[in-house]
Amino acid sequence: MKDAYSAKEIAKILGRTRQNIAKRANKEKWHYCTEPNPKGGGFCKLFPFSTLPKDIQAKIKVYEAKQLLKSNSTDLNQPDCSLEPIIKKPKKVENTDVPPWAQEIALARFELVMMFSEKKGLKEKQSLIEAYNTGKLFPKIYKKLGKVSLKTLYRWQKTLNEYGNDFLALAPDWGRAKRGKTKVTDEEAKILLSQLLHQNRLKIAQAIKITKYILKEKGIPSPSSPATLRRFAKSFEKAHYDIWVLAREGEKALIDKVLPHLERDADVLKTGDLLVADGHKCNFQVINPYTGKPTRPTLIAFYDWSSRDVAGYCIMVTENIQAIHLALYRAILRIGRIPTVVYLDNGKAFRAKVFTGIKDFREEGIVGLYARLGIHTIFARPYNAKAKPVERFFSTLDSFERMLPSFVGANIQDKPARLLRNEKFMQYISLNYTPTIKEAEAWFEKWLDFYRSQPSKALNGLCPKDVFRPGPGVDPKELYMLMLCEKEVKLYRNGIKLFGYWFWNEALYGLKEKVIVRYDLHDLRSVLVFTQDGEFLCEAKRLEKVHPAAAIFGDEKSYTEIKKRLSEQRKLKKLTKKLVQMGINASIDWQDVAEKVPEVIEDIDKNRAKAVKAFKAKTDDVLVIDDSEIEKFSLPEPEEKPDRPIFQNETEKYFYLMDLKSKGEILTEEDVEFIKEYEKDPVNKAVVSLVKSQNPTSSHDEAIGS
Repeated sequence: MKDAYSAKEIAKILGRTRQNIAKRANKEKWHYCTEPNPKGGGFCKLFPFSTLPKDIQAKIKVYEAKQLLKSNSTDLNQPDCSLEPIIKKPKKVENTDVPPWAQEIALARFELVMMFSEKKGLKEKQSLIEAYNTGKLFPKIYKKLGKVSLKTLYRWQKTLNEYGNDFLALAPDWGRAKRGKTKVTDEEAKILLSQLLHQNRLKIAQAIKITKYILKEKGIPSPSSPATLRRFAKSFEKAHYDIWVLAREGEKALIDKVLPHLERDADVLKTGDLLVADGHKCNFQVINPYTGKPTRPTLIAFYDWSSRDVAGYCIMVTENIQAIHLALYRAILRIGRIPTVVYLDNGKAFRAKVFTGIKDFREEGIVGLYARLGIHTIFARPYNAKAKPVERFFSTLDSFERMLPSFVGANIQDKPARLLRNEKFMQYISLNYTPTIKEAEAWFEKWLDFYRSQPSKALNGLCPKDVFRPGPGVDPKELYMLMLCEKEVKLYRNGIKLFGYWFWNEALYGLKEKVIVRYDLHDLRSVLVFTQDGEFLCEAKRLEKVHPAAAIFGDEKSYTEIKKRLSEQRKLKKLTKKLVQMGINASIDWQDVAEKVPEVIEDIDKNRAKAVKAFKAKTDDVLVIDDSEIEKFSLPEPEEKPDRPIFQNETEKYFYLMDLKSKGEILTEEDVEFIKEYEKDPVNKAVVSLVKSQNPTSSHDEAIGS
């Protein structure tokens, strides 16, 4: 039996840990003495046997007796294997699955032990440790390990010797043995997760308090501390982030934060191949041109994906068809070509029938603007902002919005000081000015020059203006005609009803069939009218409302408009009466006349359309047509020669000339032209065929008499 025992030896005898024995010794204040450690250097505590508690003395005596019995029963003929060999083979580190953070600590310990081993003598080693613990000798190692005692370094040195200087032997086991295990009970975890995995998104601290209260009310023990429950909640969030996000934030957050996304290669695109269109509610105010009050406008932008440049834009009060139409027009002119594909927002204005030709994705209608221009359209899924790279530009736009005097802030917390309560001084010194839409567009254009000259990471350090390569160009007049909106409408007695206005032209008189109207959304003073076969009819101008008593109240403009319309009514009435009279004189059936009158009107309209076309060839303005100029293209009446009789009507003249032709007389060019024009009229054809059928061999006088 020994005179003194160390804490390690006592722990081995009692079957406990060394820390447990040391804790009891400190608590009960056991007497001890120190001696140099013969194995690893340093000093160790030894507890005399006579001073130990009685229960421990008894267990030591029993242990020593058992060891003595074992040694006496050993076969003396067997070799003594208790002696350790002189040369030991180094141990191997069994658990090589060491996380990176543990490997870093192991390397730092290894480096410190190597420098410790180089020192000779206890004083040098103590000096090294004292200098190290100041944090100035090896600051990087000290940052990872902190303060280290002399005894700890001896222990690390011994461990390295046992494992053949394998630094992984010094890796800490903090938490590795209990990885995946938790002290939280099943009831605690169940109730805590039911509180946290809810769309109301309780805070973790609140959920822990509620969990503790519920368990207390149910009489279920809850041994875990709030800190332990918090660590459990955090570890669950990291291990099951998809469940955490979907349960608390919804499906959109799952798509935006957790699910993988496609990486799209924009380097394969050229300028104008793909435009991305979207609207952005601006964070500044402009003057509303309709009300005169300040309002936040909407920026419609067509963003070239290849160069990250804004090809075309429009600042309007609201996101409407007119704004999108103008932005697309500007974009095509700037890129110098018709874009191949346009990636559109899924908003109502972008999906308008006038642009896409469809009411929705499943219902087809007339061909829309994009189809007419040969542009393929792609619509983004609703609430999927990451699909449109133009959203990244809108975040960059914040720098422009903050420079304007009418900036109102991106949100409630971002308001400028002048808009906060009781900030009279800031209101006094601020520039209280709200620009118009034109001024805002002019400032935005200057800011775009700055934006296009800034390098972009998405362009590998190049600027948008360096990558932007426009096409050969587009004729503005031809593009204007292509981008006119198209609609099939019904004709009424007052002409065409469109956007609450009436549009009228004499060429529409007497027509009842549907026609195709093409119009400019930004200029509704007139519209172009075509037949369903695509033949141009006329340009119908908008009819303005007149004063109910213009002559009395002295409204000269309305009075002039009334006189003009009444004159037009008399003219059209006279034309119809003349056609009907011609039918009666030629003894044509009333039903036949009713069928022929629209054809006569249509023929007159065609002549007028030819005059319009000839007039367009002489002017650059495709929409302004002066009726006074068109009258110059009307055909003059042929002059009657004095030697010829006075004809009562054109039919009499026609048969007279045909009689001369049958007798072999040579007709003048005017006579030949008159016969051709007369025979073009369907009513005249009917009259001639009717007369010839009744008198196939009659002469001129007989035909007239009949």
